[in-house]
Amino acid sequence: MLVRLTLHFHAIALVGVFAAARSGRQAFREIGAPSHEELEDIVQRIRERTPRWLRKRGLLEERPNEERSNEAPVEMDVAC
Repeated sequence: MLVRLTLHFHAIALVGVFAAARSGRQAFREIGAPSHEELEDIVQRIRERTPRWLRKRGLLEERPNEERSNEAPVEMDVAC
């Protein structure tokens, strides 16, 4: 049986803020979407921090797949 886990993230995105207007009343001001460069920076930080976070908690398996298998190795004779 093969179980494939897909690592993904949930996020809350800020779409705007309430700020005092010149009249003194609160007004909602939209914030623009992040630039391509900002998104690349976020992805890079996630890529660097996630393994570190998992390692720190003992949740990252660092052994090669072959060493983690619970199946006995299979020897095969291959004739060329």
